[in-house]
Amino acid sequence: MNVYITEKRLDKAAQLIYETDFNVSELVYSVGFSSRSYFSKIFKRYFGVLPSQCVTNPQLINKVIAS
Repeated sequence: MNVYITEKRLDKAAQLIYETDFNVSELVYSVGFSSRSYFSKIFKRYFGVLPSQCVTNPQLINKVIAS
């Protein structure tokens, strides 16, 4: 998959974490991934934290994006 597209999907997921009450599974499918485990792996690689951590604490995503 194109790196640019993957990064845009991850950025959209971060936005959805902050703006919605989606759980990780809903995020995965909303941004076009088909595997929750793959999504979690690349999300952590990209942002440095697991998406589940951000879902339980949406303010964390602001700290991640700001740094």
